[in-house]
Amino acid sequence: MPEAFKDIFFQRPFFDDLVAALQAAYPEFDAEPFLARIFDDQWAARALKDKMRHATLTLHDSCLPITGRRWRCSAGSPRRWTGTASRR
Repeated sequence: MPEAFKDIFFQRPFFDDLVAALQAAYPEFDAEPFLARIFDDQWAARALKDKMRHATLTLHDSCLPITGRRWRCSAGSPRRWTGTASRR
């Protein structure tokens, strides 16, 4: 029987490449917590769409700057803005 599509995509090599690209653009990106949150206890059981959604939300919550703003993230705390973007 062929391998499930959800098990072909979004494997560790994909995320290692993603982390390398993120760190090239944003050196402060902390890979270890990001990868730990991606590969949580439910990862293997997630369907493809759930894996995509989980990866997207984890990336969003990983303290990347967003248009000049940055989320201050820490485990268990609500997200708070730490800055504002100037608009011209």
